[in-house]
Amino acid sequence: MKDGRHYFYKKVHNGEQIDLENNEEEKLLNEALTMFDALNYIQTQGLLDDEAWEYFACEIQNFALNNSVWEYMHKIEEQYQAKGFPENIIPFTGFPELFKNLPNKFRARCPSQLEKQFKMLSPEEQNSYYGKVKDIPDKQKQLKHAAAIVVFAKAKGDITPEEKYNRDK
Repeated sequence: MKDGRHYFYKKVHNGEQIDLENNEEEKLLNEALTMFDALNYIQTQGLLDDEAWEYFACEIQNFALNNSVWEYMHKIEEQYQAKGFPENIIPFTGFPELFKNLPNKFRARCPSQLEKQFKMLSPEEQNSYYGKVKDIPDKQKQLKHAAAIVVFAKAKGDITPEEKYNRDK
């Protein structure tokens, strides 16, 4: 199980598609999003101070930048809406709220060099990268933009800071 979790989290962190047909990966995603729902409740009670935000901010953003996380949340939302459940009790609605309430000082910023390279692409090329993060809601414009740039960087062969760290160890 530990190896499965490691592989799953590596996929999340690298923005790779999570296999929602794989029971183990779906179970791990469900567990993580349930934990984020609980964390959102704690946040609504005013119990997340800067120290706690600092601890969780990276993981919140890693999950938020992964398109398949949003795809899964959308699938679950549709299932529960079809059953007539009210929106405020549908699972995983806390995760987008948690991300939305993330303090600015803990938000990741795209390296300006990547941002410039992305802006130099034709609109069609940019749209192809936005298409790869289509499940991130349009109302999360900055997040969708950052996720598209992450996908662009990976397509160029750039390595993530985490990969560089592991390589240099």
